[in-house]
Order: sequence, then C-alpha cells, then structure tokens
Amino acid sequence: MRILVTTAYVLVGLVNLAPVIGLAGRPSLEALYGASIPDPTLLLLMQHRAVLFGLIGGAMILAAFREALRPITAALGGISMAAFLILFLLAEPAPAALQSLFWIDLGALFLLLLAVALGWRAALPSVAPSGAG
Repeated sequence: MRILVTTAYVLVGLVNLAPVIGLAGRPSLEALYGASIPDPTLLLLMQHRAVLFGLIGGAMILAAFREALRPITAALGGISMAAFLILFLLAEPAPAALQSLFWIDLGALFLLLLAVALGWRAALPSVAPSGAG
C-alpha cells in the first residue's frame, strides 16, 4: 500500500509540475493551453502561474517520500485542482481548449484523494479481532 501512495503522490506531483514548461515562453504556454496569449501582461501572469504550479508539483513529489509533508501538500494540491474544476464548470461556455485539462485534473484529484484515504487507513492502528467469548 505504501508504494501505491508514494506513486500516487509522484503522479499527482508530475501533473502539477507540467505547467512549468510555460517558463520557456509564449509558444510553450500557448501549446500547453491551446490558447493565444497576445498580451505581455497576460504572459507574465501565466508564467507566474507556472512557477506556482511548479511549487505545488515539487512539494507533492517531495511529500511522496516525506510523510510529514503529505497533509499540507494534499490540501494545497487538492484545493488547487478542485478550484480549477469548479471554475471550469461555472464558465459559460466552458473553454473547449481546456477540456482535456479538466479531465486530467479530475483524474489527478481522484488519485490524490485515493492516496490520502489509503495513507490515512495505513496510519490507523491495527485492531486484532477479539476471540469469541
């Protein structure tokens, strides 16, 4: 079970780390999001967003190997992904270019919740069944 939890944190970390490629410039960001970024101000904000995702992704990967970091990184990553999912669903119309990111984040959030549940379950003390009697 420990290997599954560690692997889940690494995978979710990689999903969150992926936007860091946006630091390479406008073409990388436009390819990643399937949208044009014509304004230098928007480019700066999107690159800053890439840095923030890099921090979350890096922390998730680190938490895969340091259990003490898991609660805070799970909360940060989970809130971040859930916020995107909610904002996507509230967008009218939902941006078609971001639909694949919606499904990736939904899958990553599910994987993170599974890892949290399995980690929590593993941390519970074992209770031996009592004999009849």
